[in-house]
Amino acid sequence: MVTQATTVRRPWLLAVCATLTLAACSGGDPTAPPVPDGPQRAVVELAEVELPGETRSPSAASWDWTLVPADGARAALAVGVVEDPGSPAAVGIWRLGPDGTPTESRLAVPGHVEAVSAAATGDVVAVAGRTWDGAHAAGFISVAPHRRAFASVPLADDARDVRFDDVAVVGPTIIAVGEDVHGTARAVVVDVDDGGAETGVVALPPVGDGEEVTLTSVTGRDARVVVTAHVDRPGLPMLPVSYVSDDGGLTWDGPHAIAGTPRSTTAGAAFTGTDYVVTGSRFDERRGALSPAAWSSPDGRTWLAEDVEVDAAWAEQREDISLGRPLAAGPVTAAAFAEHDRYLVATERVAPGRWVTRDLAKPVPWSHAEGMTWHAPDGHDWFLVGFAGSAEIQRLSPTGHLTARPVVGHVPHARVGSVHPTGVVVGVDAARPYFRETENRWETGTTAEPMVLDGSAARRQTWGPDGLARYADVASLSDGAGTTVLFGSGREQGEDQLRTVGWVRKGDGAGWEPVTGVTGEEFVFVHRVTRADGAWYALGRVARSLDRSDPRTAMIWTSTDGREWRPMAGGYAAEGQESSVRDVCSLTDGELVAVGWTDGSDGRTAAMWRLVDGAWARGHTGPGRSAFS
Repeated sequence: MVTQATTVRRPWLLAVCATLTLAACSGGDPTAPPVPDGPQRAVVELAEVELPGETRSPSAASWDWTLVPADGARAALAVGVVEDPGSPAAVGIWRLGPDGTPTESRLAVPGHVEAVSAAATGDVVAVAGRTWDGAHAAGFISVAPHRRAFASVPLADDARDVRFDDVAVVGPTIIAVGEDVHGTARAVVVDVDDGGAETGVVALPPVGDGEEVTLTSVTGRDARVVVTAHVDRPGLPMLPVSYVSDDGGLTWDGPHAIAGTPRSTTAGAAFTGTDYVVTGSRFDERRGALSPAAWSSPDGRTWLAEDVEVDAAWAEQREDISLGRPLAAGPVTAAAFAEHDRYLVATERVAPGRWVTRDLAKPVPWSHAEGMTWHAPDGHDWFLVGFAGSAEIQRLSPTGHLTARPVVGHVPHARVGSVHPTGVVVGVDAARPYFRETENRWETGTTAEPMVLDGSAARRQTWGPDGLARYADVASLSDGAGTTVLFGSGREQGEDQLRTVGWVRKGDGAGWEPVTGVTGEEFVFVHRVTRADGAWYALGRVARSLDRSDPRTAMIWTSTDGREWRPMAGGYAAEGQESSVRDVCSLTDGELVAVGWTDGSDGRTAAMWRLVDGAWARGHTGPGRSAFS
């Protein structure tokens, strides 16, 4: 299984990449025509391609889940975004019976719902999020004064311009927070006692020049409201902060730093009755990965780190682990989940400053499980688990009896990856995710579902050399003179290795011949083929095994004829770190450089390598949370 992460690219980084591309990567051949000075604009006509039915799921997909605990006789709720085939995504609300049985209803919200959050205090339930109508994003708020019938809150234009990230019910007030189209963090205050009327839109204190803020949660009690956020700082690690209002959201102070360690993130906040707690993750130097983290504050302004136990099964793994959003309906709880695992771990704050692991949820039939947990007054642990577009409610009794009930069951569909002109046909790289479990193991991955372009439509058909259809990821390049190089990467179900196989063809009518030299241990993956300075380069990643505890580092192979390849020596990453090379360029002075990223304690960092005496030496390094693409 090959996983991919999305990195936010800042304008300066895009400018650097654009400069490299314009200077050196237009074909990567010294015989290519010179690149004109200054930016160039080209008009490209695009046409939609009709995709086959395999690319559309026959079932609903879901995301952005919130568990709202029961309150006395008031039922618990599961709230999320649900998208039925062929329909805009909507807000789904499931009322959970005493045994966890879900009963679904839909909230009428215009447009395509992108995100939703929910909160409750006593009888009042509030839902807030953002929608897209094809041209504009807009925020929405709905309220159910008695946990039953929801009514939309009329919002003025300045309130609708806020894309809400979270919502809280604080006494008689609903406070929804998010960012407007200009990136300004704002709070929208709604008075429930006044029939759900909006009473104000307030900007939170600004951050520094060049910094960006993303709000992550809001909570409060009486007149005090606390908002958590991430501040993205150019050249520095992201900073978790809080904002505080002492008058019900009308005025604010901050930002106040929550964590002082690099790579700390926050998932949510809750008021415990005596203090405020924030949960998330921090970089653990011992494990070399993120570990669950929590912080507490008496007033939302000064924060202390708390001790959070790591589940024993994860303690020695090099796997990112996070605490999800906390709930303070009774004991303060949050669900811990590992980046590539199948279950949640209920983690409870047993005393100020100390969290311990309690119970494990049932593993779900997919990886990347995440969600929320609540410890009910009757001793049952409830889990709302989201995974691979699906969700289920699990209820664990004090005696260990667990029931799991599906909320949304999503059937994964084939996803188009890339397009490959081969001179004979235009091949389409598509793959379908799978989950497989046997008596002793489980695995996730993708199976290839190759397609070809046929006019204005794509259809299922194998293409390329014999054996390519076994591989879910394809990379290719033609040199314009008749030579095409093609690599397929993937693994067979049940195999413990990810392999890469390559072919070369010398002319459109020639046959495909196998390439040699692209080898490694149990993880060898090629994601790009390029040419520079008259030579071929295959860019990929290698690791000792498929186990996520083995770092996946960059590797460059080179060839002069596209048939015989050899790995190139280089300082691709420090020991224990991960890295990736995304492109190789020939600069105007003839120097060869490779660009990509490395991953360390400060997060993902843009990196450049220079070719010196046949080996790649580390050169320029960018700020944290950046990458050349």
